[in-house]
Amino acid sequence: MQRDKIIHFLASAAITVFVMLLFLVIGSNLLFGALAGVISSISAGLAKETADWLSPCNSWDWKDILADGLGTIAGLLIGILLFIL
Repeated sequence: MQRDKIIHFLASAAITVFVMLLFLVIGSNLLFGALAGVISSISAGLAKETADWLSPCNSWDWKDILADGLGTIAGLLIGILLFIL
């Protein structure tokens, strides 16, 4: 697996968990925190790929989007586990 895909996965997971926990700390319920985390993570991934697509030295990579999506799912599961514990 390429290092870039691992970074996409980990960054997406981290964004999802961070935003979920942030929303839970300020008093939101789990569903709203999870939704905010997922939207934030997906938005960051799409923004990164759009920037790559607009860069003359880079291009859009669907595998990066897949790594972002899998990282978002992992982050969501981690966030839910942290909430339950």
